Amino acid sequence: MDFNHNNRVIKAYLHIEGIMPVIFLSISLIFMETILKLKTEAMFTAIGVFYLITASIAISLVFYFVYSFLNGIIRKILIGFFLFFMAFLFSSQLIYYDIFKTFYTVYSAGKSSQVLVFMDDILYTIGVNHLWVLSLLIPFGVFGFFCYKSKLVYRYNWSQRAVSLVLLLIIFGIFTLGINVEGKEMLSPYDIFVHSSHPVVSVNKLGLVTTMGFDLQRT
Repeated sequence: MDFNHNNRVIKAYLHIEGIMPVIFLSISLIFMETILKLKTEAMFTAIGVFYLITASIAISLVFYFVYSFLNGIIRKILIGFFLFFMAFLFSSQLIYYDIFKTFYTVYSAGKSSQVLVFMDDILYTIGVNHLWVLSLLIPFGVFGFFCYKSKLVYRYNWSQRAVSLVLLLIIFGIFTLGINVEGKEMLSPYDIFVHSSHPVVSVNKLGLVTTMGFDLQRT
């Protein structure tokens, strides 16, 4: 009886329309992280890719949980806004790095008015890197093209939401374990999380999304 119930829950969760937001958003975030690494010539390491993927999936699961309570046009707006915002975030970091050879922090983002001093440099750099910027908008464009006529009316149940939360906890546990296993020496993921603020090293090792998440906690 329990086995049949669990089997139905798994099948419901793996329904292609139901799980598509997690898959699409995870791939989109991984794609953006990859574009940023390629442009900034950051190294691809096994552990770095691990953190990048786990963080992308975790964020997608959080989004999935919120998304499951919405319907129709609200879902479209939420996904579209999220993808556009992430494209803007990655693009702005890409441009910032090209000019200053570092990434801005959450704290410095709060003083964005100072960036106006460098507006000419920013506009020039955007022009030079327009293909990179446009590539970061690909997930947003793909969503707009394929989901324009989709009604997004799939109904989620609490079993599916519970599964997403369990998966999120598992991924968070694996992520935390990985940080602690690597040690606490200077510029290790643990040191970056607890003490240090080295944006370039952090993005290289953990990815932009994780770096800004850590930075937000320290702000």
